Amino acid sequence: MATCFSHPAVPLAIACWFPSLRRRSLLVAASLLSAAPDLDAFGYFSGVPYEAWCGHRGCTHSLLCAGVVAALLTPRLAARSGVPKARVAAFLFAACASHGVVDMATNGGHGIALLWPFTDERWFWPWQPIEVAPLGIRAFFSAWGVEVLASEFVWLWLPAIVLGAIGLCLRRPRPGATCAPTGSITSAGSSRALVRSPAARPRDAHEDDLRARCVRVDDVEDAVEPEGGLGRGGRVHGVLSIDVAADRHAVVLGLLQFRDQTARPRPRRS
Repeated sequence: MATCFSHPAVPLAIACWFPSLRRRSLLVAASLLSAAPDLDAFGYFSGVPYEAWCGHRGCTHSLLCAGVVAALLTPRLAARSGVPKARVAAFLFAACASHGVVDMATNGGHGIALLWPFTDERWFWPWQPIEVAPLGIRAFFSAWGVEVLASEFVWLWLPAIVLGAIGLCLRRPRPGATCAPTGSITSAGSSRALVRSPAARPRDAHEDDLRARCVRVDDVEDAVEPEGGLGRGGRVHGVLSIDVAADRHAVVLGLLQFRDQTARPRPRRS
């Protein structure tokens, strides 16, 4: 197995590519889930045979187990983070399933029961560059443990850092930009588009009040999706106008209305 210190590299790298997943609750949960399958080691030390379906690298490392765990945790974490359930479920599943996929690249121990319960066969990748970690604590604090950590840094952390840095850079605002032009985000169903407003116009008192509310751009995107956020299942038919600053924050200017809301008439200017 790889150590519990290195398995979180996979979900952290994934989150770098999807800004809406960069919530503390999701990152903590995904990091813990990426290491959780090795809890079956307690069964190993209690006498459960290694090759048993519930032994080490057995059912807890399977894709089915990852799916069940993700399904159980998704409702609460989606509600807590404000991220759509489908996105949270996919992230948690990828985090938990990555454990077995990574362990298949280690060069020792039994294989991984990745497809349990459909088959009890244990699997390895054809190429196994990662040094397998010892199960005992004493063995870990030895030259073997140092060799394992060095191997994991090369084959897990370095690729994760590179891929994560690319993801972060691709979403970074352009250097020297001070403020993007005023735009509008519209949504119908799950689609949304950003368009340039023709010209600035005077704001009324209601818009000035909304302008004081600063939110993340990613939060705005999540809010207009029908699966979660502000919509809570409704379909957006209003327009949300925002100013986008260079630090990727948005200043709300306009109104956001849903299908089940009555449109409020705008005050007429004299």
